[in-house]
Amino acid sequence: MWWVLFSQAWAGPCDSSFGEGQLEASVTGAEEAVRDLDDSGFRDQLNALAGFGLPCLGVTPAPAIVARYHRLMALHLYSLGDKEGAHGAASASRRLDGSPPPPDLLPADHALRAVWDSEAEGGRHKVPQPVDGSVAFDGAVTRYRPDAVPVVFQQLDASGLVQSTKYLGAREPLPEYAAVPRRRTTLVVATSVVSAAAVASFGVAATAHARLYRDAYDLETPSVELDGYRRTANVWTVVGAVGLLAAGGLGTGAALVGSQ
Repeated sequence: MWWVLFSQAWAGPCDSSFGEGQLEASVTGAEEAVRDLDDSGFRDQLNALAGFGLPCLGVTPAPAIVARYHRLMALHLYSLGDKEGAHGAASASRRLDGSPPPPDLLPADHALRAVWDSEAEGGRHKVPQPVDGSVAFDGAVTRYRPDAVPVVFQQLDASGLVQSTKYLGAREPLPEYAAVPRRRTTLVVATSVVSAAAVASFGVAATAHARLYRDAYDLETPSVELDGYRRTANVWTVVGAVGLLAAGGLGTGAALVGSQ
């Protein structure tokens, strides 16, 4: 709650792109403020990052820098009394960089130290595929969002350029974006599977047909065996034809679903 209000209060339009070097410099400045016990300087650095740094980030940052940012957020939230949020941010940092923070940033007796002492790793879940471009979490281009921790979420266009960056709380939903419909994805997969099965059916039919013609010239081949080849060829030809019709229907359905 505090972080959402705090970031919205400072958020503004981007007059220029914020680079990775600037992000690292701001993170380093905030860390120095912690070391110097400069509370106001620390808050100013985080305010600047929340209002301009992250929203105007023009690159996908190195995960190591994101880990340091999460660590700073953990300290900030802890100072506000949000221990649950602080633990989540610390866990996000721990997932990206397992090395414990230096004592001048996080004293050895600090409660958040327990996060780095733990080896537990959380799960992740897959988010919808964008129609164009891709998404990134914590500096990595991936559709897998870590569970139960805050993330730095980014949307990228088809050429890989960053379009937007947002810090999301552990339970905060993704910003809306045009995604490939799950229904169409299911239809496309079903079309591929049914098409493959139809082709395999025709293969079985062709094999039986070839054996029928080969053995038909052998006078010692029993007629019942030839009839078996004939039935096999006919049955699997029908199965293949039905499969192709079904695949065509599924493919048409996928095209008609479009972007719904």
